[in-house]
Amino acid sequence: MLELAVIGFGNRARKYVSCLDGRARVAGIVEPSAYCRSYAVRAYGIDESRCFESLDALIASGIRIDAAIIASPDRTHYDYARRCIALGWPLLLEKPVATRLEECRELAGLSESRGVPVAVCYELRYHPFFLKLKELVSDPSLGRLLSVDWEVEVGLNRMMHSYVRGTWAREAESGPITLTKLCHDVDLLLWMIPGEPLSWRSEGERRIFRAENAPEGYSALKTRLKALRSVASTARSSGTAAIPRWTSTSASTTGSAIS
Repeated sequence: MLELAVIGFGNRARKYVSCLDGRARVAGIVEPSAYCRSYAVRAYGIDESRCFESLDALIASGIRIDAAIIASPDRTHYDYARRCIALGWPLLLEKPVATRLEECRELAGLSESRGVPVAVCYELRYHPFFLKLKELVSDPSLGRLLSVDWEVEVGLNRMMHSYVRGTWAREAESGPITLTKLCHDVDLLLWMIPGEPLSWRSEGERRIFRAENAPEGYSALKTRLKALRSVASTARSSGTAAIPRWTSTSASTTGSAIS
């Protein structure tokens, strides 16, 4: 049976764990949040002795690991992936691979030079809709593809709760929206369209979520939210909150997040 390390035990990792069959099982979890570790024990029956606060602690335990799933916050992907590749663990790596181009290239080089497989979670390639679309695009009887106009609309709720005041709201904690959200679209285009593109052009702007459009009372609300974050930080440090405390040696990013 394949023994898996799961790095990060948030919503996405829990979905992966729920899909495991008899061919693989969770051998160890790396999760800095005490709440999330206890949730893994309560909801998924994972032994407490196999839930660790850090990757160092998991490695030191001597538990056998055959492969790893990295589903931690974006800015931690590079550091975790680099270490797992060095350990020879094949990876299922959540997108984005990293938040800086040079880090992506380094990980690709490490994977190739060490012969360690790294699969990135671009699951839309396997969706029936996109499989059919690729089939139609590849059919020569329909003619030759000359250009593509690909429009992406991020829903209002998704934009507000993810990119304005959510997990991906700040560049220092994540990356630009083009990288963290639209990488799926870039992957689909590269996979779906035969040959190499001659040119690319991308357009986008922030129209609504700007300081001049802030509603009345926003400043007071912002002050209250700042106080709430302080309370959450205190609770998190005591291990009683469901807000993970992540640290990384590779937290710098490029570009600008929409916030």
